[in-house]
Amino acid sequence: MRKPVAAVAKGAILMVVCDDGTVWYTRTLGRNEEWIEAQRIPGTEPPRPGDSPADSAPEA
Repeated sequence: MRKPVAAVAKGAILMVVCDDGTVWYTRTLGRNEEWIEAQRIPGTEPPRPGDSPADSAPEA
């Protein structure tokens, strides 16, 4: 489960950065408030299968 590590409010917008690099912000339309996922912070993309250094290490 992701956890928030930073948050900032600017006017009616709340932006939260999570420990996995995802960025979320709120948008209010009338009485409804929704969370929207924004573009990830560069360099925080989750590893893809086969990207781990252990996966490419030569066997002894």
